[in-house]
Amino acid sequence: MARPTDGRPSIDTRLLPLAATSQAAPSAEVLSRIETGTCWHPFADISSDSRLARWARSIHVFPAARPRSIAASAHHQPRLPDYPPSLNRSSIVQNIRARNRLAQRRSHQATPVDEPQLFIVAARYFIPAASKSDPIPGEAIPNKKEEPLITFILSHANGLHKETWEPFLAHLILSPGGRNIQEVWALDCVHHGDSALLNRDTLGLNYHARDLLNFVLSYLPDQDSHRSSLPTVLPVLECANGRLLELDGWAGAESRTGPKKWRGRRVGLIGHSFGGCVSMLAAASIPGLFEEVILVDPVIRPTYDCDADNAMAGSAATRHSHWPNRTIALQNFEKKRTFFGRWDPLVLKRYVQHALVEESSPSGPVTLKCNKLHEACVFTEPHNRRSGCYYRMMDMIHESLSAHPQVDTPGGPSLPFRLFVILGNRAQSVVPEEAIPSGSCKLRCVARLDQAGHLIVQETPMQLASLISNHLTQPSPLSYPNTKPKSSPVCKL
Repeated sequence: MARPTDGRPSIDTRLLPLAATSQAAPSAEVLSRIETGTCWHPFADISSDSRLARWARSIHVFPAARPRSIAASAHHQPRLPDYPPSLNRSSIVQNIRARNRLAQRRSHQATPVDEPQLFIVAARYFIPAASKSDPIPGEAIPNKKEEPLITFILSHANGLHKETWEPFLAHLILSPGGRNIQEVWALDCVHHGDSALLNRDTLGLNYHARDLLNFVLSYLPDQDSHRSSLPTVLPVLECANGRLLELDGWAGAESRTGPKKWRGRRVGLIGHSFGGCVSMLAAASIPGLFEEVILVDPVIRPTYDCDADNAMAGSAATRHSHWPNRTIALQNFEKKRTFFGRWDPLVLKRYVQHALVEESSPSGPVTLKCNKLHEACVFTEPHNRRSGCYYRMMDMIHESLSAHPQVDTPGGPSLPFRLFVILGNRAQSVVPEEAIPSGSCKLRCVARLDQAGHLIVQETPMQLASLISNHLTQPSPLSYPNTKPKSSPVCKL
């Protein structure tokens, strides 16, 4: 079939195979940098609804993918540049971009790699066994299907962290679509949130799609554990088909067909912005692992936008990163009305609580967990995976439509997962209009949330939950009512 190739840049987005980890757990000293254990009521400040009171949050750690895709992603003695205050924003961005451009992208594993092991921190949201009881009065009737409920894995935007999802997640759990959810895992990228604290002595440049797949293939516990307590450091599990660890290096039928239950689970992905690109690359590598792939204003586009990336990188590299305490930090954020000031207050509360870390005493100065130069590096990523991700997604969609032109479903029989893309308003979405084809395509899988900008998860968590709930509860084909200002369908991709 014909595929969209006109003007397509030459991009290799194939994911490097996964190798064995070099270290199963961080040292006790490194692990002590983060708070572990279980929080029994993580949504208590969001809603007093008794259905939320049953959910708990526990913190877990697992090894990141090895080797890293980019040379110097993990380094025994990393040295971040120290730019003088007099250096202007443009010069800083140019220097970061030049450093990134020199970074070698690995394409094989023929030579052993000497690099330290990085780690990922995950928040697990689940209903503990102790909470298993008769339905709470007024609670929705649970899903009665024989098949297991879905396990979602969440990937955050650049500069953010796993807890930023919590207000959205609480609203989703309370929605009709929440009946379909069994468990949720929210991951911190290696240089964000708590993962950044574990890796701060070894971090270089990084990407996250292989880390997500490494978690699913080797560390996501089986279905029977969904109400059980788990160790802080997750043990490595046997991969049922070792060829899957080759990722894009293996094109066997089991990597392409699906959806299949993985360790008895139905697995779905939700990714926002940078996390949307990560989720799509992971799903394109092994589509048969996933049943749902939901992208929230993903950073994917057909062409590279250097000016936009430079502007975002410059803002990140020169942002304020130290405050006398959390109270002053919150006051500072609230004054930025065009950015933090637009966030839902409960999201901003979690940002102050979880994106910052004390430099010394608990009530003293605080700084960002994610180094602002690491955040800027993501914006100046030189291998143009955003465009590569876009074309991989479009190829999968066109294959689905070509194989089954008579089927009007979101995903089609030849696309193993249901795909749903949610965009912000036209003025602030990072997905350009030319990336949203119109016409006779039959894949109804895109909706626009007109009242939100790019940061949909932070600005309108309740409305986002409503859209995703509608998606989860409706059979194919989807139908999104044009109910402005909440949302409007924009295309049939």
